[in-house]
Amino acid sequence: MENEDEQWIKGNLGEEKESGGEFEFECFLSTDGKHTVRILAKTPEGRKDGLSYAQKVYDRILVRYGTKQAQAVKEYKNGGVHCKTCNAIAQEKSGTTKDGRAWKGIFCSAEKDHVEWVR
Repeated sequence: MENEDEQWIKGNLGEEKESGGEFEFECFLSTDGKHTVRILAKTPEGRKDGLSYAQKVYDRILVRYGTKQAQAVKEYKNGGVHCKTCNAIAQEKSGTTKDGRAWKGIFCSAEKDHVEWVR
């Protein structure tokens, strides 16, 4: 974690809370830009405090990592690719299947079904 992030966490998400609402918090960062921030509270005070906390965290995630669409736009502007079906911005991704086979494809940012597999 970078020093800037550590300072932000200490300044905005410290242990001390202004009110007494209790809540549980989870944060999932995803490589595809679909980040999730989740709270669970049993009281109105907990929901209020949890929502405020979650919004701060999510806003920071957006600033730091962006969204799936923002990542696609950034790649496109840096010589990225576009969907051959609808001409929308697309992302080129690659990986390995569970059985060890390599895969590569171009995934449309506008239409989930628009995928071009690259050999």
